[in-house]
Formats: sequence, structure tokens, C-alpha cells
Amino acid sequence: SPRSQEDGIVASGDRAGAVRIWDATVGHSLWSVENAHEGHVTALAWLPSGAGSNTTALLMSGGQDGQLRVWDHRQKRKTAEQPLHCSTGGSGAIGQIEYVPQTRTVVTAGADKRINVVDIRMGFTCRCSYEDHHDFIYSLAVCGRYAFSGAGDGQILAHDIEDDKLLYGLKSFTSAVRCIGVTNEQLIAGGDDGKVIVWAMG
Repeated sequence: SPRSQEDGIVASGDRAGAVRIWDATVGHSLWSVENAHEGHVTALAWLPSGAGSNTTALLMSGGQDGQLRVWDHRQKRKTAEQPLHCSTGGSGAIGQIEYVPQTRTVVTAGADKRINVVDIRMGFTCRCSYEDHHDFIYSLAVCGRYAFSGAGDGQILAHDIEDDKLLYGLKSFTSAVRCIGVTNEQLIAGGDDGKVIVWAMG
């Protein structure tokens, strides 16, 4: 469960589509939203206070319905909603949500093979979409202006989220890239084929 910057506050989402906020210090639920999403809740991430116009930490949730929803647990209300991974062809579950403090944006990745860059200062509207993947996206990591995403076909793609362009691809796995970690020095990824690969950045 993602942990808030507020001490002891954690969030969870379940297969019934509910989102819950907990005080982990006492084990009590502070607030719950039943049917926050249609289908499973598939991703959660906190937006720190002061990231946009918010004065408290906000919770972002993504679901099988392709919707990104933003919750204020202090005021117990939904503050934003965007169908980021919905289209006329259907919806793709949001698998990853990453807040990027350097650019005050949010990056999402979904089963619809798309990556979206969201402007939190404009009501969480989508500023740019990348449709360069050819399979479900299973992993995402952002470092500064660079987003790295891994897909079911073993491909890792690097995007510049400031210039909004694809930089390069890495095809080193024979199956899905399940996890990615990145720092200024290294890019690390692991796949269903059992491999872990480390690349030097720079």
C-alpha cells in the first residue's frame, strides 16, 4: 500500500474497486470509497502537498476502467477525474502512476499500450500521449525528464517527457519486463525470463 508523506497514513485498493485510507498507527480505516473504479483498483500513488494547488497530500488511483481519479482524504471528496486510458476501442487498466516533482507532472502507463503525461496544474489533463509500445506496459520508472517503460514483448522504451519524444529502445528480454528502477547512474530491469540487467546511465 502506498504510504503518504503524512506519518502513519497509507492507502489500499481492492478487486471490488474500493479505495481506502488507513491510519496504520492504530489500524483503523479513516475513509473509504466503495466503487471508486469499475473493476479492480490497479494503481495507487500519493501526490505530495504543494505539488500543485493542493495544500494536503492527495491520493491518485487508477483502475481497470482506465480512469485516473484523485482523492482528498481530509475533505473526503474526489477532486479530479480523467479517462486517461479510455478510447473508442475500449479501456486499458492503469498499471503505473508516477509523480515527477521536477516538472510537476504525473506519468501513467496502461494496458492499452499508452503512456500519458499529465499536467496536474491543469486539472490533471493529458498533455501528451506516447503510443510507441506494441504490447501491454508492465513497468514504469521516471528519473528527471526521462521515463522508462517495459512491456510484455520484452521491450524497454525511453521517452523525454519534456521534449515529448521517443529517445531509444532496449530489447534485451525475451518476455515481459516486470520491474524497472532508475537513478542518475543506473537503469535496472527484471523480466519474466528470469534476467536482471543493469545499464550505466550517462
